[in-house]
Amino acid sequence: FHLGEMLTLGTEDAALSGLGVQLQGSLAYVARRLVYLWRLPTLKHRLQVGWHWMMTPWLDWVTTMVSNQR
Repeated sequence: FHLGEMLTLGTEDAALSGLGVQLQGSLAYVARRLVYLWRLPTLKHRLQVGWHWMMTPWLDWVTTMVSNQR
């Protein structure tokens, strides 16, 4: 069923309108990601995507720290 309109606006910013709710900013960004995870077909997919979303910023930070040490 239709959940409304969801739009990512750059990094960690979004707009969401649907189900009688309108959100903007970081809260909309998190809500959009949660809806996206919820709509994935299996628990395996949800865990893989969620893990990727959590680990990518951390790995980017570690890579930056290591490269700055050189």
